[in-house]
Amino acid sequence: MPSTADGSKPYPVGFVPTLLANLLPIVGVLMFGWDSETLIVLYVLELFFSMLFAAAKALFAQRAPQTRDDADNTLISISSDLEAKRGSTKILELLPPVYPRNIPFMTAVVGFGVQSSLAFGLLLSKIVDITGVISEREVIGSLAVLVVARLIDMWRTYFRGEYKTVSPYSVVEAPAREMAFIILLLFVSVFTSAGGTEFAVVILIGGKIVVEWSGYQASTDSGSRLTAWLSGPVSQDTESTDVVLPKEEPDVRVSTDSRGVLFTGVLNVIVNLAPFVALPFIILWIVLLGFVGSDLSSVMAVGITLAVFGSYIGFLLAEVLIFYLRYGLLEYHRYGDRLIAYDRLVEEAQWETSTDVLRGVELVTDRLPDRLLGTRTIVATVGVGENAAERTIGPVSDPNKFTESFEFPIASTAFEPLKRWPIVLFGSCIGGILVTVGVLIVAPSISVGEVVVYTAFGLPFAIPLLHKIWAESYPS
Repeated sequence: MPSTADGSKPYPVGFVPTLLANLLPIVGVLMFGWDSETLIVLYVLELFFSMLFAAAKALFAQRAPQTRDDADNTLISISSDLEAKRGSTKILELLPPVYPRNIPFMTAVVGFGVQSSLAFGLLLSKIVDITGVISEREVIGSLAVLVVARLIDMWRTYFRGEYKTVSPYSVVEAPAREMAFIILLLFVSVFTSAGGTEFAVVILIGGKIVVEWSGYQASTDSGSRLTAWLSGPVSQDTESTDVVLPKEEPDVRVSTDSRGVLFTGVLNVIVNLAPFVALPFIILWIVLLGFVGSDLSSVMAVGITLAVFGSYIGFLLAEVLIFYLRYGLLEYHRYGDRLIAYDRLVEEAQWETSTDVLRGVELVTDRLPDRLLGTRTIVATVGVGENAAERTIGPVSDPNKFTESFEFPIASTAFEPLKRWPIVLFGSCIGGILVTVGVLIVAPSISVGEVVVYTAFGLPFAIPLLHKIWAESYPS
């Protein structure tokens, strides 16, 4: 029989205390009449808070995300340029350094947790009076104890050294997989059994035992494919490719224009992201209002509306922050023929190249903030072979000085005027849309809620079309 790492006990024996602790609630419900509804709600709340704590812990994970390996077969999908950012910064002296590259993992796992909690709520509403159980003092007290216990455990284990050995993927994936697995089991228990809440307790606790057994087997390098998947990815060391920053002062130092980065990030989120994520939030809003049903008061309706649309705005603001952290605090240093991109926040070089191997250096002409603010952005291919990459440089507020100082082969940084006919067409379309929405709002046969839904469904089609029309105004 396989043994533990220290060879002291066969590995199943070491899991016995955990198994007994998890079996206790099942025995209590089936034999001693424990409140099964309260146990179910507490367990689901524990899963929800595990996602929130995973989001917080991901910020401090020291090992870099291995995007090519970790991203395979994951529930939490991350696609952000900020992943490549090097370095960390201190927020509080008592806490480990925060890695900006991990912020996309935090926002993604929070979004996954909210969506999963909604799924739990809809399933549990079939067998449990959720609002009634949550309002009980025992549940509130147990929840407070749970949060305090999580904080203590986080301080004693994670902040005392565990954060140095994990990547953000390994932090967020394990609780996400656990939640997905439990949702599947709960779905089966709700729609295939007439056993009521007692059966649901058995299903949930049984799922928890499987998950914890998976983690235990992962620590002993054994287990099946299912248990290996549930335990989450294992963090691995990656080769250090740090850019060495010379000790002497650079020959040239140019900072990005913070306003240009901020306005570009806002416009990018509004055009490329906001229309496509609006519909899920609208659906969430409608489902929550329908879930409350006849018990819905005006105060509760306002609260739900503020919570949902506040979450939507918060999500968009987080994406703007991610964009700003990627580009807004960069400086470009020149040391002879070396060009180094340096980040002022984390005080670390991000990438470097020789000016001799710069290729495809071009002025970006389709950024509206550059035209409005007088800034300029440049794209160039740096490096050779497998290390070649296209880099966005800027925006900078003094483009002529910048291109001359770094000897970029750009003849002129002046923009040609915009074409007029696409702008006129764009304005006409905007006017037509506003008039149509206004007519629908005042129409007696259509409610404001229906107008909101129609608008949400139309945005993913209207915004790309309007963006395409506006893009035609830029000279080729």
